[in-house]
Order: sequence, then C-alpha cells, then structure tokens
Amino acid sequence: MSSTDLRNITVSKPIAMILLLSFLLLLSALLNTIKQITQNGLFTGTNFFCARTASLSNQEALGVNSWFPVPRWLAGTWEANEETVLDAYDYKQGIQTISEPMRIDTLRRSVVGTQCDSLGRIWYCACTPIERTLETESFVDHQTIERISLVANSTTQITVDSLAKVTRSGKSIGQEQKVFKEETIATYRPVSDGIVRANFLINDFDLQGHPLVSSRATCYERQIEPFKVVDQDERGDLRSKFQEFLIENGLGNLLAKN
Repeated sequence: MSSTDLRNITVSKPIAMILLLSFLLLLSALLNTIKQITQNGLFTGTNFFCARTASLSNQEALGVNSWFPVPRWLAGTWEANEETVLDAYDYKQGIQTISEPMRIDTLRRSVVGTQCDSLGRIWYCACTPIERTLETESFVDHQTIERISLVANSTTQITVDSLAKVTRSGKSIGQEQKVFKEETIATYRPVSDGIVRANFLINDFDLQGHPLVSSRATCYERQIEPFKVVDQDERGDLRSKFQEFLIENGLGNLLAKN
C-alpha cells in the first residue's frame, strides 16, 4: 500500500469515538498508577524510597566514636533565628503542601569543631547518640541524633547527612505528640566573614519506614563565637575520644603534642 493510499483512509465516527474513549481510559489508569506510586514514596522524582527509609528506621542509636575535619570558615558556634521552607510534600495526603517559599521563625544553635590535630586542622565530633532540641514558632522537637556522616567536603562547601529520632510537641493546646525518624542532608557554603548559607533536604518517615513528609529549606547562620577547643561536653571526654579515633584509624601521627 502506498503512502497516498494511507492518506485516503477514513475512520467512521463510531470507531473514532471508541478509540478516543479507550485512550481516555488508558490515560486515566496511567495517571492513577502514578498517583499511587507517588503516595507510597516510590516515584523516583521524590528522592525518597520506602526500601531505604525502612532500612533507616531499623537503625538503633548505638555508641559511635566518629570524627571528620571541617573547613576553618565553618568552625565555631553558629546561630539561626529564621529559615525559609522552599517546598514540602505530604505522602499521606499525596499533595504538595508548600509550593511557595515560606519564612518561619526558628531557634537553632550549633557548635562546629571541637578538637585540633597536629597539622592545625579542626575536627567535628560526629559521636552519637546525642540529644538536641530545636524550636520553631509552632512546635518543639526533641531529637536523638543516631548517625552523623560526611557526604562531601571541599574548600567551598561541606555536606553532612544525619539521622535522628524525633519527638515533636505542638505548641497549640490539644495537639498530640508525634514520634518519627528524620533524615537531614545539610549543605553549608560561606557567604561572607561570619555568615554561612545552609540548605536542607529533610525526609520524615514513621518508625516502620513509611514516608511522611519531604521538604527543602534554607537559612543563613551567623557565627556568634569563634572556634575554640572543647575537651568536655555532654558526650564525655572529647579529647580522649578524638585521640582514640586517630589511633584506631592509623592516624596517630596527627596527635597534637601537649
């Protein structure tokens, strides 16, 4: 059959209607499947997979002595009083709950770097578990940080991945307490002297590993104290822990001389 013959073929109206109806039914089924996949956290665009969060939910807060070096521009005590939530997706409802940037008041203070090696490099104590409290205008989070790991480190940025068990208490009367796991991937970049920008990817999931909420946020943190050596805090004798870490990892040559 020639191409001219193909152009001369016509389709009757009943057949055309049947074909159109079949296409619409197929499209509806496809959209429903995508919706179900998205609600269950399996859609690849969400960066949130049930199999992975199920594995994370089973992790226990075991005692870990871990350290990693940090750039000098990030060493010190930092504070943030507000942050901007860029977007958020609720997996239970299957909807995007925040699509426009929204500023919220928050109170967060952190100490980055506690020990120095013989080369003068500053090291961050990633020993876990550790307790932390984070307060916003609508809730208070009591967190047990179970894991802190370095993802990437360069002269211009550093990325850290942490996992915590969170107990959230709402400030409104009658709000029930919530318990869940939260993974936070934080990337820090210097902006100016004493100012860094922090970008967060936050994934919340229940204790069985089912995804709850995924969100992105950003804030500027201000240095309120310069770096200083800290030998003792709520985690114990940091100086001894750091020395043990260096020796156990074949880095005894980095032990600072007394």
